[in-house]
Amino acid sequence: MNIEIKKVTASGSIDVLVDGEVWAKGFKYSRGLHGYLYEFVDTSHYTVRSPNTKHTAWQVWSDKQAARLSEVAREKVEPIEGRLPKEIKAMIEAGALRSPAQCRADAEARRKRYEESERKAAEAKDRLFEVRAREALPDGSDELISRVVEAMKWAQSQ
Repeated sequence: MNIEIKKVTASGSIDVLVDGEVWAKGFKYSRGLHGYLYEFVDTSHYTVRSPNTKHTAWQVWSDKQAARLSEVAREKVEPIEGRLPKEIKAMIEAGALRSPAQCRADAEARRKRYEESERKAAEAKDRLFEVRAREALPDGSDELISRVVEAMKWAQSQ
């Protein structure tokens, strides 16, 4: 697994390439006197989450804040250029950062689930319209009921 960091913008945004393919984008955020940090977004546009807490983005801090957080002398903290590839490898091993193919497959599965739920909701609504039409017109023919249902759908769309 060949991990490469490619700087994209002057503000410090980066592309994370694994074996020549973009797996994520890293965005650099300034934290004033605390230095800066990188947060990562995968190819599905989801924030890469920390495995310890699913509600926190996986962050890689600059040397200054990393030293403060680890309570180690600043000179002993590895520069961020050396830590970034290691952190990205840790993200991949933890399953937080996924390959673009896996992201596409997950997005396709989510899309199919959404379309299925929308189809079921539309069918339920159609059944409800038909029940209401049959209540209002108990002696109505099937053709009349279907025309009333279509009119109800049209009224709902306006």
